[in-house]
Amino acid sequence: MRMRQRVWGVLSGLVLVVLGIGLAWYEGPLLLRDFAISSNMEAATQARLVKGRCKSRLIIFFCDLTIDQNLGGATHQTELSYLFVDMPFSDHNVRLLSPKDDRSIVTTDVGQEMLWNRVLTLGGMLIFCLAGGVILPLRKKAVPASA
Repeated sequence: MRMRQRVWGVLSGLVLVVLGIGLAWYEGPLLLRDFAISSNMEAATQARLVKGRCKSRLIIFFCDLTIDQNLGGATHQTELSYLFVDMPFSDHNVRLLSPKDDRSIVTTDVGQEMLWNRVLTLGGMLIFCLAGGVILPLRKKAVPASA
């Protein structure tokens, strides 16, 4: 019985660590890119929003956006994904933005306004997943007191 609990603890921990790594892999690059371009923005006239959807689970929002850009006569598609915490039933309208010095990069006002929120949300989720992934296999089951 004790061995089974140990195996489940290790497997649960492994799942949490993999979930944390996947979350960092999925959200991290766009977050870093948005940090690098966070100033000197203007409306992205060369781009249009093709598809956009924000879903919420309690206070956590997941936004997936597809943007078409017209660069030099060719159309390029950009996928943006945001993860942040906000009040339930919040309404988010999206405006497309580009840095003035590089029109090939497209972001949104939501992505820029929620930049620190996105950092804290991702950081909190990573701490939860990675710490849980380490603690679960190491925890000791309490032994019930005999009467």
